[in-house]
Amino acid sequence: QGFIPISSILVEIICFCLAFMSIRHFMKSPRPKGPPRPIKKMCEVSESPKSAATPLQAWRNHKQQGPVHGQDLLKHASRVFSWDPRTFAQEFVAHLEDAGQPAQVREDLHLLLDIPSKCGRPDITTALAQAARDRLGLEVEAVRLHHCMLSAYASSGQEAKVEDMLDQERAQFNNGKVAVRSLAVVARGYLKNGKAQAAFRKLAEMKDSGHEVPHRAVSELFEVAAKTGDVKDILQSLSGKIPVPSDAFGIILEYCFLTEDFDMASSAEKLAKDQGTTLPQEGFESMLKLWVKKEGGKALAVFEAIQEAGFHPCEGLCRYLIARCADSQNLHLAELVATYLRSRDEMSFSCYKTLMKAYAYTGQYNKACDLYAEIKLKGWEPDAVMYGSLIKFAAKAGRVELSHELADKFDGKCIKNYMWLIRSAGQEGDVNRAIATFRKLQEGQPEMVDVMAYNVTLDACVVNKEMERALELLKEMHSTHSMNLVTYNTMIKGHCIIGNLANAQKALREMEVAGIAPDAASFSCLLSGASKAMNFQETLNILDEMDKRRIPLDSYVTSIMMQLSRKLPNKREAMQALAILDRPDVRIFEDEVVFNTVLDACIFRRDLNRLSRAVDGYPDSKIKASIRTYGLLIKACAVLHRTQDCWDFWNELVHSRGLLPNDVTLGCMIDALVEAQKIEDALALFQDFKTKITCDTIIYSTLIKGFASTGDADRAMALYGDMKTNGIQMNHIAFTTLINAHAKNGLMKRAEQLLEEMEKEGCKPNGITYASLIRGHCVRGDLSAALKLFQQMLRCGFQADSVIFNTLLDGCVQHGNFPLADELLVEMQNHNVSPSNYTLSIIVKMWSKRGELDKAFEAVYSALEDTNGPYVNAQVGACIVGSCIHNKAPNRAIEVFNDMKTWPNFDGPDANTYSALISGLPRHGFLTKAVTIAEEACVVLKAKPGHDKRPLAPNALWQLFRALRNERLLDELGHPLAQKLRDAGMQVDDKWLDP
Repeated sequence: QGFIPISSILVEIICFCLAFMSIRHFMKSPRPKGPPRPIKKMCEVSESPKSAATPLQAWRNHKQQGPVHGQDLLKHASRVFSWDPRTFAQEFVAHLEDAGQPAQVREDLHLLLDIPSKCGRPDITTALAQAARDRLGLEVEAVRLHHCMLSAYASSGQEAKVEDMLDQERAQFNNGKVAVRSLAVVARGYLKNGKAQAAFRKLAEMKDSGHEVPHRAVSELFEVAAKTGDVKDILQSLSGKIPVPSDAFGIILEYCFLTEDFDMASSAEKLAKDQGTTLPQEGFESMLKLWVKKEGGKALAVFEAIQEAGFHPCEGLCRYLIARCADSQNLHLAELVATYLRSRDEMSFSCYKTLMKAYAYTGQYNKACDLYAEIKLKGWEPDAVMYGSLIKFAAKAGRVELSHELADKFDGKCIKNYMWLIRSAGQEGDVNRAIATFRKLQEGQPEMVDVMAYNVTLDACVVNKEMERALELLKEMHSTHSMNLVTYNTMIKGHCIIGNLANAQKALREMEVAGIAPDAASFSCLLSGASKAMNFQETLNILDEMDKRRIPLDSYVTSIMMQLSRKLPNKREAMQALAILDRPDVRIFEDEVVFNTVLDACIFRRDLNRLSRAVDGYPDSKIKASIRTYGLLIKACAVLHRTQDCWDFWNELVHSRGLLPNDVTLGCMIDALVEAQKIEDALALFQDFKTKITCDTIIYSTLIKGFASTGDADRAMALYGDMKTNGIQMNHIAFTTLINAHAKNGLMKRAEQLLEEMEKEGCKPNGITYASLIRGHCVRGDLSAALKLFQQMLRCGFQADSVIFNTLLDGCVQHGNFPLADELLVEMQNHNVSPSNYTLSIIVKMWSKRGELDKAFEAVYSALEDTNGPYVNAQVGACIVGSCIHNKAPNRAIEVFNDMKTWPNFDGPDANTYSALISGLPRHGFLTKAVTIAEEACVVLKAKPGHDKRPLAPNALWQLFRALRNERLLDELGHPLAQKLRDAGMQVDDKWLDP
């Protein structure tokens, strides 16, 4: 009962076998029928398939299939020749023996002759012709063989052989000319051999013979010239002789792009225009890729031209252009290209990334951030790289909201993203968020927390004066990381920011104890702290310490000293701060920011020598000036009286680099022209740019000031009307300038009406406004009205300044009211008003008119010795010399004239000083000395390139020549002097030389 029957077991076995066979049948892949594969032993190496038959074998197999003629014959014969030229002649002459009809044989022979001739094998060409003669009795036509041999010699570069054959051809014809076919064959052969110049000579000979040169031949010529580097020479030689086809211009311009030859590209473009040839799309694209490398508006013009020609730049080319615009800082073109792509709905994600980089490269971080919103509107999601870049740009642009938005989207595995978020929070003043971001990094990616992460977070604390939190974080840092140089520098900076210079110096000492040597950044922080505290002596001590340690002054130190020179109230200390520019280790041309601070400081302090050195050194520097830098350069040249240089910088900005100036730079240029008394040029420039740039009140005020200086109140009022028409908001500066334009000419009624309009529009008059009105009363000689207005101004709560007192003093001196002038000088002291250089010039005139020359000298020399006194400039120098002449003291005039050349930072003697001497000295018996001084003026005042002319006063020269005529010294002294004056660019009236 416990056993299973045997029959049941057999049934189960049979069922299992059937099921197994069924499954195997259905799962087995069908195998295509065919011969069984040979069994290969593992140690055997499989034989490679037999290589194809040789060209000779292939040819022999092919000709067995039937007659071979024409292109079929040419194809196989060319392969055989390339494989083994030695067998070529015999093999194919043998074939021709069986070719059939004589006409067909001759045709095939001609085809075969072209093969070795075009390959530069005159020996095989000759052998083939000889074999045909010997074995076939077939004579090749003399002209045909002649051309084949010309081709063979030319293709092998044998110019002497070619010329011998051409000379023989010339000798066979009465006219001594070569057949056009021969020239074409030779030119093609030379091109095949890469002899561009030789080929050009034959094409030129073809043209001189009265034949048209095929366009394809010219294109092939430039293809070869591009390989041999002869494009420029060929283009110059060919210009005006042989027309250049459109596709050849494409080759030429591509070569210009590859070699960055801007001059040749311009020449080729001009030639195409002169010929009336439309450039191909490839030519336009090459020009675009070339000119975008260079600053200026040329690339923009080409971009517009390619569209006008009916071509459409592709997305890839446009992306290339945008990328290159970053290098040339031509954002105007980059934005135009982006607008073009948007109009065609071809602005790809890659293009957005490229444009974003272009903005960032030129410091336009706000615009780079703006692209993010545009990308989101398209439904695109930035990748990790773009998110990282956007975090950086948002931090640099101060885009707080965008930084917050990006905080949750960035790649948390990239520590740089955390760093920029922490910096952004620090710039925003949100220390809590900076530390929270740092904590997030600690929690999410603890292995990424390093010294740099701590340093960035420390910096966010110290820049916001959170020193306690910084010290807490520093204590935490000690447990896991060692402080490095950046850590110590950050803490030094923090102590300096809160004004604790002692703790900053303590941190410096702790750094040295830790074995870390302070660097330039360490001392820059200390220097910044001392500068903010206006502790000039401490800044000098820090600089001395840097010198002892042989630490060079970096760009930060230079910038700090330049900013300090502007703020220091003591003039001598300010000039001492500027003196670091004289050190050989100070390099102002390696950083644009430093260069700008130098220009700004020298302009502010009127340090003309150092300012001139800075301007003169700029062209040879590597600085790529921004629009702001151009504004400072123009302003500097205006101070230096170098109006032509102002124009040069303006043209470089607008025309050479194709940049659009902003309102500040335009204002600087207009102000430079107004100061140079070129009012019409200033107005023309304003009219040209007022539709391109939003002209603010300052620009209008500058122009109004210019018309006021010329006494043209009507045109000043016309500008006022233009401001109203264009909706320019008037302010107290514009109104004051208008009032001054009328008051200066004694038009007090209209000036007072403008004052009423000013008050109606809600513009409150200031001290300068009252000074302008006071000047008007002084001009009219109504000093009582001027004083009355002065008292009214004081009652209104205005503080009297040097401008007000100078106006009153000048009025008193002009009208001889010296007692009132004395009272005003006392009042200046009572009001703690420091005299200016203009005040000093008025005082000198006052003492001169009062006949007290000693007191005039005392005023000047006291100012020279007083470090906080008025600046003695060329105007003061001219006044003291004029005072000597006025008071009949020519010897003192000569003495002070020589002495002023040694005065520190003196910008004279000027043309007024020289004019006063050469007109005054002859009246006191110093005629020869006056001539000597006039000759000196020819050298000193001679206009240097870019500098304004400083001519002597015509009236002064006339008085000098009149004295020479009276003394009968015209021949001896007058004529030589006249020539020197003319050589110096000064006008000499011929009448002055009449005996």
